[in-house]
Parts: sequence; structure tokens; C-alpha cells
Amino acid sequence: MSQPRLETIASVAAFDTLVTADQTHMSYFTVAGRVLGTERWVVTWIDDPADGAGGADLNPKDLRQAVVTVVFHQGSAQD
Repeated sequence: MSQPRLETIASVAAFDTLVTADQTHMSYFTVAGRVLGTERWVVTWIDDPADGAGGADLNPKDLRQAVVTVVFHQGSAQD
């Protein structure tokens, strides 16, 4: 589940709402038409000093750090 999400996060443009920094994003996942759980992710942007840092770097969004959590549901309970 989380591998495709990580690949999507890595491939979208920095201005895409999917990678808005420091926000919890969420998506339901379904199998055979049934919602089985949720994916939640938070993206943090990291400024790589290799191309300048702080005010010297015109684009500080160099690296993405993403944490993806997958929660399975069984009925009304989390698994």
C-alpha cells in the first residue's frame, strides 16, 4: 500500500497539494468496492546545503521526507 504512495509523493511537483508541507494528508483505500482502511502521510521539506542554504538558496525545497501510515479497518475497529 505505502510503496505506491511514496512513489507518487516522490514524483509530483513541489507545488502539488499532495506534498503540502507539515500537513496530514489522507486517502481511503478500497478493495473490491469496500473501504478497508486509510493511508495518512506527512511531507517535510529539507533544504540541502549543497546548493546554498537559507537566504542564499532560491529554492529551499530540495528533498522530501515523507512518513506514510497505513491503518486497516475491520468493521468499526482499527486493526
